Amino acid sequence: QRNSREENAQIKQGVTPERFKENPNVGRQKDRQARWTKKNNQSRYGYQNHITADVRHKMVRNYAVTPAHVHDSISSMAIDYWPISR
Repeated sequence: QRNSREENAQIKQGVTPERFKENPNVGRQKDRQARWTKKNNQSRYGYQNHITADVRHKMVRNYAVTPAHVHDSISSMAIDYWPISR
């Protein structure tokens, strides 16, 4: 089932729509953090994974997962601010 335009606007503002509160099963089937983006004339929905790697030792140094609409330049800053817990 699809969200109404009003529900989509509420989700983008970070508010849970009333229908999701009234019927918890509807809310469980929705991913409210994933977003649409367009890259190379292809629409994509979901998330992006970003990693920094140590080329010399072939090890992943850090990573971040962001919604698909976040620009790559912002996500590189996210990697620096949210280090992997060790």
